[in-house]
Amino acid sequence: MVVCVLSEPEEKGFIVSLVILVALILVGVFAGVFHTHYAGIRRHAVQDILICPISLSLMRDPVTLMQSGHTFDRESLCQWLLINPTRCPFTNVDYAVKLQYGDNIKIRQLLTLYYGDQAYQRYDDTTFYIRYEAMWNEDVYENISAYLYGMNSKWIDWTSLQRTLMIDYQEDPVAVGFKSLLLHPDFFVSARLRKNENEALREWERAQQLGLTVLVDAGNPWAQWLQGMHNDIIEEETEAARLLFQLAANQGLALAQFSLGVICEQDDRDFDQAESFYLEAAAQGHALAHYSIAMLYDEADFHIMRPHLVQAATQGQAEALFYLGTIYVESDIVAQNYVTAKWYFEQAEYQGHANVRERLDFVLMRLRREIQRRDLRAITRNLT
Repeated sequence: MVVCVLSEPEEKGFIVSLVILVALILVGVFAGVFHTHYAGIRRHAVQDILICPISLSLMRDPVTLMQSGHTFDRESLCQWLLINPTRCPFTNVDYAVKLQYGDNIKIRQLLTLYYGDQAYQRYDDTTFYIRYEAMWNEDVYENISAYLYGMNSKWIDWTSLQRTLMIDYQEDPVAVGFKSLLLHPDFFVSARLRKNENEALREWERAQQLGLTVLVDAGNPWAQWLQGMHNDIIEEETEAARLLFQLAANQGLALAQFSLGVICEQDDRDFDQAESFYLEAAAQGHALAHYSIAMLYDEADFHIMRPHLVQAATQGQAEALFYLGTIYVESDIVAQNYVTAKWYFEQAEYQGHANVRERLDFVLMRLRREIQRRDLRAITRNLT
């Protein structure tokens, strides 16, 4: 066996080299472990970024809510906003305004970088936008029904109604549906409204294109009522209309409650059930429902009729105004009063009642005669 003997300097150099080699090996091992651990941490951090705070699942179509700056999956955010239309799902802050969101391109790129192009799946939010916009136009629909039927003790206002439908809300499916209904000759509510069947049908088709059917399927009561009215008046499908009216009435829509009353009265001849529906609508201020309740009774029950007639007339319901004017001219149940009758007839004419002019002329003639007789008596007294 051959033994190699190193000099002292050589021995020191060998030991140093050995130490360096071991150090390098250890550094490499630790570097690999650290790199693997850091990569894992980084991967988990990226995955956390790509998780939707609403669904707690991987985002497929990331969008950022403009008001809060937080990112969510588009489908999950749409579902949230239909329930919480003004509130951020991450911070729970209520912004009390219509919320807006937009694509987050950087997060989308990160998603496809880590999970491939197939990870990004665009969600079609067209239906959501139709439903979300309709939620913000509830006040508009309330005003339309108030102008049309005198809801909530408001005066029926045809000028404001036409401005709202013809000018202000030409792209809202429910407003366009109202416009179509009012234009149709079979929907008669006032002689002051211009009728055109072809234009009515064109507007109905446009309402469908704008998303009215989407709102019906989504359970919007205003859209359900409009579709029911279309089925009842234009398509003459009463049972289909009844079903839609019931769905809307179950959500408390006075227009639908009134329409159910009309079906019960005119088609079913069930006057008790009709009155029940009319009372529900009248409790919400539906002027025509008040008038319809009164018309279920005879003049012998005028004490029941009167408060409903007065309420409807106070809100500008033309038939109630005309009826009260007639009562003060022809009936024995109240004292004859041509001055009061004149006021009611003039208001009925302003509201577009078609048959009031002849009655108003008669009352004016009688008033002129009374004035002439009073003047004649006064002149006679002065002479004597």
